Amino acid sequence: MKPELLILDEPTNHLDIDTLSWLEQYLQNYTGAILIVSHDRYFLDKVVNHVYEVSRTSMKKKFAGNYSKYLELKAEQLERDMKLYEKQQEEISKLQDFVDRNLARASTTKRAQSRRKQLERMDRLDKPLGDEKNPQTFILILRDKAAMMC
Repeated sequence: MKPELLILDEPTNHLDIDTLSWLEQYLQNYTGAILIVSHDRYFLDKVVNHVYEVSRTSMKKKFAGNYSKYLELKAEQLERDMKLYEKQQEEISKLQDFVDRNLARASTTKRAQSRRKQLERMDRLDKPLGDEKNPQTFILILRDKAAMMC
């Protein structure tokens, strides 16, 4: 009976080239799920086809592709999130400035109150965290049967 899940913690430590090549080939052909904790990026690029990011006690996202693709997609997402956050902060600043300048004036009080309500109703975005000092990122490879379960 073949296991459906392999859990590998730093599987490339202390392996010679021949054994490492065998392990890469074995994992590429493995039909179950594999959980890999590794710092060997070259190895991860060779055997990974899905990355699940687990960070600060929650599973954040699933990325399709190898580890390098995951890093690329994560950087793009961070850039998009940061732009959205900065755009919203700019809008908040403009609205707050308008409220501060116009609330006391009789001629613009209604508009200032309307903008203040708009500020209160606004769903505020959290500032993107970017790279964490101690990220906990786990790599999970999915193949055949295991891919259908997720």
